[in-house]
Amino acid sequence: MNEATEKKAQPRCQRCLLFIICCACVIFIFAVHIDRFPNTATVFYHLRNFNFSSNSTTALKKKVEERPWYLTNGTRWPNDTNLDTITGRRDAKLWPNEDKEGDRILDQLMFVPPDNGKPLPMKTIRFVPGLVIWEVNHPKGSPEPFVTCPVNRCKATTNSLDADALLFVDIFYDPRHHKPAKQVWILYRMESPIHTPVQNLIKQDIYNWTATYLRSSDIVRTYFKWTYYDEQQTEWQGPPRNFSAGKTRKVAWFVSNCNALNNRLEYARELAEHIQIDMFGGCGAQYQCPKSKKCFKLLETTYKFYLAFENSNCREYITEKFWENGLQHNVIPIVMGAPREDYELVSPKHSFIHVEDFDSPKDLAAYLHKVDQDDDLYNSYFKNITMREVIEGYFYCRLCAMLHDDYPNKYYERIDDFWQKPGSCIRGSMTWREYRKTQAKANSTKVKVP
Repeated sequence: MNEATEKKAQPRCQRCLLFIICCACVIFIFAVHIDRFPNTATVFYHLRNFNFSSNSTTALKKKVEERPWYLTNGTRWPNDTNLDTITGRRDAKLWPNEDKEGDRILDQLMFVPPDNGKPLPMKTIRFVPGLVIWEVNHPKGSPEPFVTCPVNRCKATTNSLDADALLFVDIFYDPRHHKPAKQVWILYRMESPIHTPVQNLIKQDIYNWTATYLRSSDIVRTYFKWTYYDEQQTEWQGPPRNFSAGKTRKVAWFVSNCNALNNRLEYARELAEHIQIDMFGGCGAQYQCPKSKKCFKLLETTYKFYLAFENSNCREYITEKFWENGLQHNVIPIVMGAPREDYELVSPKHSFIHVEDFDSPKDLAAYLHKVDQDDDLYNSYFKNITMREVIEGYFYCRLCAMLHDDYPNKYYERIDDFWQKPGSCIRGSMTWREYRKTQAKANSTKVKVP
């Protein structure tokens, strides 16, 4: 290379080097802003969604209108949590003792620990007996449970004895090692107490946290959750839509468990004597349709009602049968399982029909015929459908975030007092109304001993 060519190349190389240094600085600063040294996947996820607009007014307006990260197309990432200037405690309400009425899910989803100037430590979570792959609701399509969470400094393992937390998935399995003082043992349950009893445990005081569908759990492991886009606007104000248009069939039911302990199959068969019900799956069903997009499309476009019948009648036990099969596919769910007030607590207003609102399957069928023949009445069940979204709870993101909180030192003295309280479940054909009448009668006949 001659001297002239070398002189021309030097400024070009210097510019390239300067560009590389600038890019590295931007990534570093952005990484610190996001999560204090997160992994590479998280950095590039945020860079892809970052707004570099030079118009500050437009950028600010866009930021105000952004949806939080857990909603569809959501881009608003949480900031480090604020601390009270007097108490030094964070503003976010994460634990049951901080918010006894709510499920705290949204606060947990938007929680990032306060910035103390140090990188967040890596937390190890051991899954006992093993990681249940199908239950890992991957945030934003990530192949790993934590990689694109707001707080992602966690890793999963199945064999570490000194893990920060042990998650006992659906069954108790003795890890057979001494429990370190700061190790958190977590009871994880998705099924109802009828199917996952714990009363046979020799030791009742081994669990520090609970992760179940109950709102009193430390980390509520809900199947789904709905939230409004804007709490100030909960009903659609645009042109009306007829949700009954094109639907030619009455009731659909996807069922496989024919031995449910709440007699749901018997109820459905009696209901079918008074209204058309198309059964898919097992239990003598007329049709076969594997749980797929094709089946859900058929449900959404052809049927007006769906039997969201749980396999157990237990308090707060509301599964994907209601959320995914029903609400997300523009059919009215007919529910059996938890009492009405539990559904009202977690679902959009006037979005379901409860079997216990009627004295018999025949009476329910009469009402369904009425709704079927009245488009205005049918559409009244969908007034807020475009103003809300049914979301996954991103349990593993919340679990990781909670392990980075200054969490309380606690344990359950008797775990079955939490999981299997009297009145948690009823069996057979007994309804919640009948159960309450029975309990009221029993209480009234008790003799008070001075």
